Amino acid sequence: MFAGHRREADSLQIQPKTLFSALEGWRGFCALGIAVLHFPSTTFLYAKDSFFISNFYLFVDFFFVLSGFVITYAYGKRLKSWLDVWTFMLLRFWRLYPVHVFVLALLILFQFVKWYFDGFLGGKVGEGLLDNESLSSIVTHLLLVHSLGFTPRHQWNGPSWSISTEFYTYILFAAVMVLTRSADTMRKLAIFALVAGSLTVLILYPGKLDVVRDYGIFRCIYGFGIGYFTFLTYQATREYLDKRPVWLFNFLEITAVIMLLVQLVLFRIDMVSLVAPALFAIFVLVFAFERGVISSFFSNRSSVYLGKLSYSIYMVHGFVILSMNGVLRIVQRFSGEDFMTFTGESYLFGTSQVSGLVWFLIYVMLVIAASHIVHAFLENPLRRFGRRRSNLQGQK
Repeated sequence: MFAGHRREADSLQIQPKTLFSALEGWRGFCALGIAVLHFPSTTFLYAKDSFFISNFYLFVDFFFVLSGFVITYAYGKRLKSWLDVWTFMLLRFWRLYPVHVFVLALLILFQFVKWYFDGFLGGKVGEGLLDNESLSSIVTHLLLVHSLGFTPRHQWNGPSWSISTEFYTYILFAAVMVLTRSADTMRKLAIFALVAGSLTVLILYPGKLDVVRDYGIFRCIYGFGIGYFTFLTYQATREYLDKRPVWLFNFLEITAVIMLLVQLVLFRIDMVSLVAPALFAIFVLVFAFERGVISSFFSNRSSVYLGKLSYSIYMVHGFVILSMNGVLRIVQRFSGEDFMTFTGESYLFGTSQVSGLVWFLIYVMLVIAASHIVHAFLENPLRRFGRRRSNLQGQK
């Protein structure tokens, strides 16, 4: 019996042969899109002045759909026992948690540094220690429950709300896989019920997709479940579509990109936005085949590496913004030169379109550089450590 469990647990260590390189490249692009969304500047790229950029928040829903797709592909048939669930969650924990805690620690340290410098930066301009954050919310962040309605507002690392919801969605998904392991139809009905139920909640209460702290878990389940059915569709159509000519995939990929641009231009933060995960499902399905010319671009080495950095990009870009803001305000104070524009409520990087664009490019380079360091020295090593630990747990 224990030998059988060990084989099941070890099977979770086997990495899928298909990388889905194009989707990996798109994930990196979308992570950069989230970083662009949050960068306040005096350029046309400032989200508050660009309806197009402001809709980049939808990229989070692309992540949810893609996550459901990839997790189903990698683990859908391997989750057969509760030991498998434990192993799976260990893998997910070491994938997500170290970077989350590391960035949280940096932000706590930043609060103390900011408190020290606020005295000669004008006092009121930078809030006092923990004015906008709370000590109690540190606990909810450490438990990854900060986006399940336990905090009154966005605190600490804002983007980490989706990590909170996704972690518990993983548990729910794994539990469904095990409970319905001998009833495939029941499994599909259960996940469909979760998707339909989450969509119903989003329709009746917030009435939009742009929710984080309160209804974010329903947003995640909705997208993740759609990703599950997207993979089933890919699996069912792969043999047939693989035989189709390349021109068809070129057409489908171009159409998918146009569809993406249209939703970024036309969708508003209202009921219509709830359609976005379904459109992302089509997008993921098309690029999963990797047959068109656009897939070739997003499958190149640089794009795939950007995809590998996507989680670090997503998690560290907020800290990069805070650090740049603090350093430039100190430099302004001592040099008398203006590098930022104060709107009366917040600072924007730059004093004109040109200087704002320069700071934007510097910001992008700093985010990629910081993400490379975090990925190379923290995320990837601890991910490998997690694989070894989960393997040992499975053997026990």
